[in-house]
Amino acid sequence: MAKNNCFTNGEPLYRIKTVEEQEKYVIEFFSRIQPLTRATGFKIAPYQLVDRLHMIKTLRQVGVRILLVTRRDILKVAISQIRRAALEKITETRHGRPIANLFDAADRPAAVTVDCEALLHQIDQNMREREASIWIAESPTRNSH
Repeated sequence: MAKNNCFTNGEPLYRIKTVEEQEKYVIEFFSRIQPLTRATGFKIAPYQLVDRLHMIKTLRQVGVRILLVTRRDILKVAISQIRRAALEKITETRHGRPIANLFDAADRPAAVTVDCEALLHQIDQNMREREASIWIAESPTRNSH
């Protein structure tokens, strides 16, 4: 989506499952940057990367800065992830494929009781992801300019 000299594309690596296809997507995405574009990018979560080191090198190759963005409230993050999983189930049933982002209010999951064990598991997983994100952002192979 291009708007106000910015070009973004959600979470495109979410469903790309090979190193080669992820690399190809990144190189093609950043090769489409227009001269007056002030910001270009997309969101990557560590769990989406087939090979983290390879992706860091690819991002450096195309001259991309890695910005680390995290949410402070780990409880809200965990609940958001649980609700995202519920949304994926709803959209897979309604649209034939899971969609991780809410585009149609009719797809919004109803309020649910969260299982404590599932919540603790999600918090633990998110803490591991946060540590991996920090490692990626601080990697010595990242572009430093």
